[in-house]
Amino acid sequence: MPAAIVTTKLFIVAGMIHDFATRRSVHPAWWVGLGVSVTVEVASLMVPGTLFEPPIARAIASFADVFGWMY
Repeated sequence: MPAAIVTTKLFIVAGMIHDFATRRSVHPAWWVGLGVSVTVEVASLMVPGTLFEPPIARAIASFADVFGWMY
């Protein structure tokens, strides 16, 4: 789990570094992506064992019902 969390951030940070090296500024989309990614992953670690877990699990499973044919 920690490796999955870190590797997703590494791609974003690598993009930010490339952006800064080539443009001398970091596009705001990188900051938004990093913030959203961190927020979603922190929230996903806090949800298990709470009352929110079953509805969230059902919502995620519904994506498999709709898009499962693609896999």
